[in-house]
This record gives sequence, C-alpha cells and structure tokens, in this order.
Amino acid sequence: MSHKKVSRNPWSWIPTLYLYEGIPYSIVMTTSGLIYKTMGISVAALAFWTSLLYLPWAIKPLWSPYVEVVSTKRNWIIITQLILGVAFIITGIAMPLALFFPVTIAMFAIIAISSASHDIAADGFYMHALDQHKQAFFVGIRSTFFRIAMLTAMGLIPLVAGLVQEKTGLD
Repeated sequence: MSHKKVSRNPWSWIPTLYLYEGIPYSIVMTTSGLIYKTMGISVAALAFWTSLLYLPWAIKPLWSPYVEVVSTKRNWIIITQLILGVAFIITGIAMPLALFFPVTIAMFAIIAISSASHDIAADGFYMHALDQHKQAFFVGIRSTFFRIAMLTAMGLIPLVAGLVQEKTGLD
C-alpha cells in the first residue's frame, strides 16, 4: 500500500502558525511587564524577572538539535500549543491570588520555554514543508503575521483588559 503525501496550501497554516508564534513571545516579553506594573510590582523585580524570562529564546539554539531529533516537528507544534494554552489559563486563574507573582512568573517561564520550543519546531516545519521558492514568497507573510501577533499582544489584549477592568470595577 503506497502512502500519498498530502500537501496543504501554505496559506492554510502559515498565517496561524506565525500568529501563534508571536503572541506568547509578546505577552511574556511586553504584556507581562504591563500586567505586573499595573498590579504594583516594583520596577526592579519586574525588570529582573521579565529579563530572565527572555532566556529560553536566547538559548534556543542549544536545544534545537533535541527538538529536531525527538518526535516530529508537527508533534512538537501540537504539544507546545497545548502546553501554552494550559499555562495561559493557569496564569489567568492565578492573577487574583495573594501569591500571584511567583505563580505567574513560573507560568510565564513555562510559556517561554514552550514558546521557544514551538518556534524551533515551527521554523523547522516551514523549512521542511516548502521549497526555496515558496519559502521566499512566504517570508513576508510569516513576518506580517508575527507582527500582527505582537500588535495584538501589546495593543488589543491590554485594551480589552483595561475595558474589562473599567466596566467591572476590578482592581
């Protein structure tokens, strides 16, 4: 029995893949600082912990060979997206707790590690799935959707959070 290779239109997965690559990065690197500042965390603590959260993206070349050989890129993408979703839910649930800061820092660390791993797998999948001509064509599309994700995380999410805070009277 021969297996036929299924080829999907890159337009069906590149925009969402790179949107999902940019949102966790932007939330951890920028939006978390806004959240912590709003919740009264000192600038020194905020700067230390949020800069430490950047470490997984800085050292991802060290574990990219592991991602490349353990399981498939598609499995890494799915697993890391599931971990990211659960970690974001837990982060949201932890916000009203008295110990929100250490709990959310731990969750943001999990998000950072999962997101950096997702980036490795997503970029590898992109390189494997497309020939050089299509890669060249879609490089701008990738970048555009990553930037849209950054704008969403840095603009739309804080805007919605502010409106919710204003309308509900929550601190």
